[in-house]
Amino acid sequence: MLYGIAHVLISFLAKIFFHLRVNGLDHVPLEGPLIIAANHASHLDIPLLGCTLPRRAYFVGKNELFRIPILGRFLRYLGGIPIRRRGIDRGAVVEIKKQLEEGHLLVFYLEGSRTANGMLQKAKAGVGMIAAMTGVQVVPAYIEGTYHVLPKGRKFFHLAPVTITYGAPVDLSHWRKPKGTKLDYQAMADHIMKEIASLSGDQRKAEKAVLGTVGDL
Repeated sequence: MLYGIAHVLISFLAKIFFHLRVNGLDHVPLEGPLIIAANHASHLDIPLLGCTLPRRAYFVGKNELFRIPILGRFLRYLGGIPIRRRGIDRGAVVEIKKQLEEGHLLVFYLEGSRTANGMLQKAKAGVGMIAAMTGVQVVPAYIEGTYHVLPKGRKFFHLAPVTITYGAPVDLSHWRKPKGTKLDYQAMADHIMKEIASLSGDQRKAEKAVLGTVGDL
């Protein structure tokens, strides 16, 4: 009930204030377990991406958000799964696997935290681990514009257009192994990030997205 009301209200407001546009929604199946892997530029990413989807979305978010009074409870009502950003949060992994086994759609923000400069960051290996463990299909999503609306450190909105583009499922067959390593998981996450970056139409972003050291799970 609450999710449905929030979905309609946010969608309505997003179209008025941010001229929200959606591309490639046909890549998102209407049923069955699915991982949506997206970039992260703003606190607005979670509600705006969720309101574009034709089915209920659960999402994985940093544990700190769920500790905020009222907001934390609201996020849980909307399907949020808290996770520690460092190390392996085994409790969160169990909950994520359970949701996927039940056929739900989960949204992961690969970078683990919001970008501070509007550029894509190094992907964390966690989404690669989940994809390898579950074999669930991964659909990339590129969120454009939310950094200009509400970047990290700013408290007030700026009006700017937002576009969310979904891509074709990512082929991860090369890295799916019976016993994967952290390097395998990171390689999968890097490949997913390149697919997200390619949706922006800027190849330089795709090349820069995989630079850096191996990310934390």
